[in-house]
Amino acid sequence: MSAFCSPCPLITSPRLSLMHALSMNPRASANFSPAFSPHSLELLRPLLRSIAMWHRERTRLVPLDPEVARAQKYPLQQSHLEAAASRVCPVLDEDLLWRIAVHEAGHIVVAHTLGLPPAERATITNTGGFVDIPSPMLESAQSAKNRITALLGGRAAEQVVLGEALNGAGIGKNSDLELATQLAGQMICEWGLGDQLRYTPNLASNSEETSKVEKLLKAEEQRAIDVLQTEQKRTLHIARTLSKHRDVSKLTLKSLLDT
Repeated sequence: MSAFCSPCPLITSPRLSLMHALSMNPRASANFSPAFSPHSLELLRPLLRSIAMWHRERTRLVPLDPEVARAQKYPLQQSHLEAAASRVCPVLDEDLLWRIAVHEAGHIVVAHTLGLPPAERATITNTGGFVDIPSPMLESAQSAKNRITALLGGRAAEQVVLGEALNGAGIGKNSDLELATQLAGQMICEWGLGDQLRYTPNLASNSEETSKVEKLLKAEEQRAIDVLQTEQKRTLHIARTLSKHRDVSKLTLKSLLDT
């Protein structure tokens, strides 16, 4: 299952480094059972053991060691690696935690309002926050615009709730702004879903197409702002839950969105 992530400050490098060491695909779905090499397991065992103990205290589910997990046929999940990455990063202060929670709630509420597939999970760790929302195999012009709007929903929520957006939506590889820009460029320059039919994939070299992409991004951000101004109460409700629990399941998100 494909998903888009909405990274906030510092999310990428610790998490991706752990996944690289374990020879994992960082775009894999939330549940996977990697095959550990002896070398990578030795390097990461102390860290993962420490995090597993900490995480077990919170969830009462995670075995103490990856080897025990394998022996018990308990799949090591992405959340365990994210917890490990979180452990080696500074603890979030309350203001930053609240901003990230508002940002991620914006993605969730905008996606729900526009009829996108339900979010599989929302998480905040000490490395940042992200929401997993499935992507379709094929796109229409409207579905692509809806996804752009949802990608910009984090920035929009910061503006609506906190008065301004900071740079978190543009930090790191696969940031919200990068993904939204890429999707808008594909719509206009590659997929024939804009006002041109020709295929011109090199967006940066064409000022006319770049201008169209910028216009589309601004329009979709404004649409996200409009949605969140109407849905501010729901956004705050989800943000409070996310800031308190840090990891919110699909079922809980559905319940929050339905209230």
